[in-house]
Amino acid sequence: MDLKISSIVFRTWSQVGFLLMGLCVFSFFFPAYAATSLSFTVNMSEPVSVNTGGGIPRVAVDIGGLTRYASYASGTGTSTLTFTYQTVAGDVDLDGVTLSSPLDLNGGQVTDLNGNNISDLTFVLPNTSNVKVNYPSLGMDFVYDADGRYTWNGSVYNDLTSLLTATGGSFSRGGNATYYDAAGVLQTAVANTPRFDHDPVTLQFKGILIEESRTNSLRNGSGQGAVVGTPGTLPTYWQGNNLTGAGLNYQVVATGSSSGVPYTDVRIYGTPTSIFPVLYFETTSQVVAATGQTWALSGFVQMVGGNMTGISNISPRIIERTSVGAIVVTNESAITVPSSGSLASSRFSKVFTLYGGVTTAVAQPGIRLTVSIGTPIDITLRIGGVQLENGSFVSSFIPTTASAVTRPSDILTIPTGGWYNPNAGTMFGDVSWESSTGVNYPMMIRFDFNNLSTERWNFFFNQNIGRIGFDGYTSTVGQGSQHFGAVVTSGAAKMAAAQSLNNTNAAYAGVLGTLDTTWNPPTAVNQLTLRNLAPANKWVKNFKYYP
Repeated sequence: MDLKISSIVFRTWSQVGFLLMGLCVFSFFFPAYAATSLSFTVNMSEPVSVNTGGGIPRVAVDIGGLTRYASYASGTGTSTLTFTYQTVAGDVDLDGVTLSSPLDLNGGQVTDLNGNNISDLTFVLPNTSNVKVNYPSLGMDFVYDADGRYTWNGSVYNDLTSLLTATGGSFSRGGNATYYDAAGVLQTAVANTPRFDHDPVTLQFKGILIEESRTNSLRNGSGQGAVVGTPGTLPTYWQGNNLTGAGLNYQVVATGSSSGVPYTDVRIYGTPTSIFPVLYFETTSQVVAATGQTWALSGFVQMVGGNMTGISNISPRIIERTSVGAIVVTNESAITVPSSGSLASSRFSKVFTLYGGVTTAVAQPGIRLTVSIGTPIDITLRIGGVQLENGSFVSSFIPTTASAVTRPSDILTIPTGGWYNPNAGTMFGDVSWESSTGVNYPMMIRFDFNNLSTERWNFFFNQNIGRIGFDGYTSTVGQGSQHFGAVVTSGAAKMAAAQSLNNTNAAYAGVLGTLDTTWNPPTAVNQLTLRNLAPANKWVKNFKYYP
């Protein structure tokens, strides 16, 4: 009797199969994110009997160069047999699994109901290029809000809090912090709550925001206390210089909030005769500073009335002053002020290094209008969310209303456990950053022991040479170090590293590094950390670890 395989069927997540010419109809069942099994249905030309006394029949499946087996599960006495492979952490095949023909009896027997053996164990290989397996032992997809975005050793979690509870991990930040929601509106996350941030211009999801601790040194960055009138009252601690006199006047037109940003509208108008108008955001004695320091000034500014006639530029500035308020030097740089779009998308940022010498004692930030003497001007600026930070780049807005406020750092850690292999493993991360500058080698992704450098493997930014680096330490002994191409101040890239004894490499932005054949794995690491161990604001889109 010519008993043979007539077709093989996989069922997909969407219940759609791939129809192939010849003997096979082939599809697959593989729900995204979740740990699962690959289940084949093998259709025979007539009912069969499966005897597993001597072994279990199976189908060989190549997953990433490793041979796995889908073993017989059920169907004896019928013409439909089910073969199943249970995926395991570490299975990865991103260009499609491959089946092998013929069916492997593996010591078992497949006969017709009269006891006659199957005559043909071969089948036509289906196209499985779209059957892709990606099974990390720890997976965190911070971007896509879908079921199973977090996985841990085969368990699926739909939010970060549940994953951290299950793994013993934690997220902390000892105070409130701001971020942009999906509509580009500035929002506040309360203490110990992660921020899933968006680009306020493109509205694209950027990932979980991890920042260092920063202080907004301005006492009233939110512009509270303004009174509408002619001229009205500027926000508390704000000061005008040359806003009145010499042909100019000002008026507080409105106050309010737009796309989550508190603002004050200030109209400046008239015919200047000899001076340039300046709006300062602090007094002449408040922000203590010194020459050589780097300060980042930012704010949200729009032109909501009038025009640029008679105004050649608008420039954020920092005046360096002595301890008694005398001007030492002026730092300023022009910006383009938008007249449309959301206020949240209209943030300027400027970084200034003070250079006035030993007499510099105070930094006073503001905005200056460069005007043409004798030419009438009339412009209304909407200004809010002003911030002055002692640092080399701008971080997220820190609201202040009466005093300077410090935003604590974001700390995300997950202890290593059954999901981590101390002797071998691969990590992958998709990371973007506001700035790669800073000190103490800002960390992107890191495994370490209690935040110490003596036992670790990690990606970091080497500010001395301007490149992303990868290295490790085992019991204080350095393990391999390599660096990749020059990195711009801000950017985004995928990075991955695989480590085992005498066999370690890394990749950054699609560029593979150099194989390290002397690597000794740092087996004492006890945590994955995405905390900011040094100044480098970053967004992590996703992270995966394969044991």
